[in-house]
Amino acid sequence: MNYWPLLGVAVIVIGFALRFNPVPVVVSAALASGLLAGIHVPALLALLGKSFVSSRMLLIFVLWALPTAIAAFVIQSVRVWLYQRRLQQRAAHANDEAAH
Repeated sequence: MNYWPLLGVAVIVIGFALRFNPVPVVVSAALASGLLAGIHVPALLALLGKSFVSSRMLLIFVLWALPTAIAAFVIQSVRVWLYQRRLQQRAAHANDEAAH
């Protein structure tokens, strides 16, 4: 039995332990396991591409959810900034009236 393809698991453990970006870690682990299992590079890339395309629902979710979350963050940040600005103006106006 050939245990060399299990080095892909070590690549994942080391990559996550060093806090690398998960996507390149998983892809490099897949490449390492595939190459050590004797799969040729074109077949391995075809397999990775097929797996990526088959999970396109995740891709659609990411393409929808990320811009929506960023837009919500920006909108809420602007609302908080405007509210704080209005409170500072009211406080300054109240201080001016109290001084006179």
